[in-house]
Amino acid sequence: ERELTVADEVSAKEKIWNSRNHHEELMHQLSKVLADKSQALGLAMVGDQHIYSSGYANLLQMPEFYDIQVARSVLQLVEEISMLEEIFDFGQNENLVQVVYGQEMGNRNLDPIAVIYTNVVIGGHTCRVAVIGSTRFDYSYIIPMMKYLRALVSEIVE
Repeated sequence: ERELTVADEVSAKEKIWNSRNHHEELMHQLSKVLADKSQALGLAMVGDQHIYSSGYANLLQMPEFYDIQVARSVLQLVEEISMLEEIFDFGQNENLVQVVYGQEMGNRNLDPIAVIYTNVVIGGHTCRVAVIGSTRFDYSYIIPMMKYLRALVSEIVE
């Protein structure tokens, strides 16, 4: 894992700081920061099955998504909260940040993708924040960024 630059940390903190007292806006901002930092699809999902997402256009920059079946499968995945929950539960282990690869999901259209996620507690609710994109993610950057965001949210949310 690479160490994040101060600029990376500051830019992420600036984007979510003003939302710290408004949980819905915070979830929306988290999905935007995740999409921006990963250049992939950013998601934030609250326990009550509400999902915030950002960065759909980022997917179209990845060659894996030129395959319409892959793109369709990922878009369906985002709409099917129960499928997302299944992926999150499947990947659960003792690590702060989990990675689930498409090959593990049992749908060959998802083979070229990966889901990287972590849990954060906001307003007493466990929320999942995730990025979905190519298995070619820059893991050494994304994983520390997710750890940083997780710690930051825990610190700034009452």
